[in-house]
Amino acid sequence: RHSLINRSLEKPMYKEKLRARKYKGTKLCFLEIKKKYDGVVGKRRVVLSLEELDDIINNKKIPERKKYSDRQILKEIEYLISHHELKPKVFISYDRLGYYSKEDPSLRVTFDDNLHAKRNNFEWDTDDYEEEIIPEGKYVLEIKSSHNFPLWLVQALSRLKIYTKSFSKYGTEFKNYKRKEL
Repeated sequence: RHSLINRSLEKPMYKEKLRARKYKGTKLCFLEIKKKYDGVVGKRRVVLSLEELDDIINNKKIPERKKYSDRQILKEIEYLISHHELKPKVFISYDRLGYYSKEDPSLRVTFDDNLHAKRNNFEWDTDDYEEEIIPEGKYVLEIKSSHNFPLWLVQALSRLKIYTKSFSKYGTEFKNYKRKEL
């Protein structure tokens, strides 16, 4: 019933998930496969209209694409959906403030807050959230880079006593959900 998230929470060497993403103020959606092997994360995503995404979710109808890489990603998505009998489980919303380095565009820093979830309504534009994932006033700081972090950033993080910690929005929501279920 929750095989992918249960497996993910066991922190195996290899795990994967499927997620849909839409940014506020746009009509474009993204359906992406996120895979993690031995600590290395890879994402593959395809751009969809909201109608195409709804068709995949509700009717398991995969849209046609001309671009080879999009066709391949859609085949992988189709396999994941059918193999794991996937269907939407939770809708997570949050506000994100993002920055990137002018010297190294692969260095990105994001702050997420206002993390909320709902399990009963998967409408993109409604704010009927059922649960707060992290307390108000708390933030998720994420730093990503293709390279080593620059020395100034490492020194700043150290000075502020900010250290690496694993955090999953969906994993945290799922643990809260299971706790309430018990």
